[in-house]
Amino acid sequence: MRRPVAISALLAGILASVMTVCGAEEARIVLQTNPFEQPAVQQKQSNEVQNNRHPAASALQLRATMVAGADSLANISGMIIGIGQEVDGYQLVSVRERNVILSKNGTTKTLSVDD
Repeated sequence: MRRPVAISALLAGILASVMTVCGAEEARIVLQTNPFEQPAVQQKQSNEVQNNRHPAASALQLRATMVAGADSLANISGMIIGIGQEVDGYQLVSVRERNVILSKNGTTKTLSVDD
């Protein structure tokens, strides 16, 4: 008689564990927004500030790069742009680990993080 009681207790424990795991999955919170993004109002204001601020060509400064193939990004004078996008009339052509190549009217310019 002890054996059926032990098996029943074991099955009850397993069932309780499964219900707890299932209940935990149902209780997960799914975020509807990215908590690391700026709110839309702040983004609009930030974009307006960036649009009003055009650095002079000689003042372009490479602050950081993120190499990710076609999705590579560069922070140039505080503006984050991707390949093909422009800053102060210069188009971003290439992003490397510590430098970028910009093009304007057929001429190229290299900016380095170290400059």
